[in-house]
Formats: sequence, structure tokens, C-alpha cells
Amino acid sequence: MSVRIIVIIALLGIAWGQAPQHCCAPSKFTAERISLTATLTSGSTNPDINDVVVHELYDYDGQRTKLTGGNLLDPVTGGRSNYTIYRDYKHSREYKVVNGVCTQTTLDSPLLSPCIPSNFTMTGTYRIGSSGSNQRVQVWTGVLYGTLRFNYHVTEDDCTPVAYNFFGNLADGSAIVLDTIRFLDVRRDVTLQDSDFALPDECKHGAQAVGK
Repeated sequence: MSVRIIVIIALLGIAWGQAPQHCCAPSKFTAERISLTATLTSGSTNPDINDVVVHELYDYDGQRTKLTGGNLLDPVTGGRSNYTIYRDYKHSREYKVVNGVCTQTTLDSPLLSPCIPSNFTMTGTYRIGSSGSNQRVQVWTGVLYGTLRFNYHVTEDDCTPVAYNFFGNLADGSAIVLDTIRFLDVRRDVTLQDSDFALPDECKHGAQAVGK
């Protein structure tokens, strides 16, 4: 009898247990984004280290982002560069404004989706925050763009992004990249307008509005 009871309890435990569900972060949000990137170019032995802190406007529906902040220039003084970057993924264009000068380049990768890719698996959980208001974070792992090993860290209750990191060879073989990105003060309940992504005059020479 005791064996039967144990088996029944085990089966009920399996029935009650729910497999982790792939989720989607908000398609629009703002956040403070802190990233540390190491890039080792093919043939080089010295990686290029990039320490970046920006305020990000993310609009997946409009296929556009805006980053305002800068790179660390002097580790001793903490001095940083200042720039604003407008990324228009609909037209694969990036506009970078530094000291009133706008430089345009071509984007070579898509905007990262807010949804956990279907081929990713949950590999662990941990908690963040104080004991009275902590949240459980899920870690999802998989391969993106064919060569990069990604980890998505998102809150379990509402899929708010906490951190992303990835490692691997770029698809063209030009470099090996290690990138760690953390998100602070994520605001989900925002309304982003076209005016938030409006290009400054120095970038408007024949350019379309970002995301249009």
C-alpha cells in the first residue's frame, strides 16, 4: 500500500509541475543599460575592451532604438565620451551624433527580439533584490545567429529583462566576442512617440525618419 501511495504522489507531482514557458519582454521599454564587451579581432592577441553606459529607448514594434550615453575613456577618472545613437532597423541604418557631427553607418544585424527564442532552454534560476521584495530570475540559453551562445536573464513573473550575455565567433569569422549587458530601472509602462526617435538636423541630409 505504501508503495502505491508513493507512486501516486510522484505522478501527481509530475502532473502539477509545469514546464517553464518561453516568454516575451515588453516590446517597448526604457532602461539604463550597462555593457562590457571584449572583442578579439582575427589575427590579434589583444582584445579591445569597451565599457558602455547608456539610457536606452527600445521599440521593437517600430524596429528602432535610441542610446544616449558614452564609453569609458579613462578608468582612473571615470571620464566618458558622450554620444547619441539612433538605430533604424527597418532601413538598416545607424546614426551616431558626437559633438554635433552625425555619422551614418549600415547595421549588419537585426534588432534583438523581446521574446525568448523557441529553441532556447531554461538552464537555471536565481533571486535578486532584498529579502522582502526579491524576484526570481530565469536563465534561458541557446544559440543565435548560428555562432553566438546567448543567455537571457528575465524575471519569472513578467519577463522583464535583467541581463543578456553572449560569446562566440562572429558569423563572418572576423572576431571573437564576449558581451555582458545589464539592465537597470526598466520601465515597461512607457509610451514611445516618433518624436522620441526624431533625428537631429545634422542627420537629416536625405535620411528617412527612424523606423518609418
